[in-house]
Amino acid sequence: MAKYENVATLVRNGHSPGAIAKDWNVSHWSVTQSIYTAVGRGLLYRSEILFAIRSEEHTSELQSLRH
Repeated sequence: MAKYENVATLVRNGHSPGAIAKDWNVSHWSVTQSIYTAVGRGLLYRSEILFAIRSEEHTSELQSLRH
């Protein structure tokens, strides 16, 4: 469970999914799955993901979150 709490905290602190993937040295997909699991467990709201993504990253990040 610590991984999901950690990813929720990072997102709330403004880290984008791409930045988390780079820091953790894992795929973007892996971080996306961890984020959605955190959402499913009530640790994070989907809207908080959008606030963590900088405007210049919106297009690529949102496209990857839709898949």
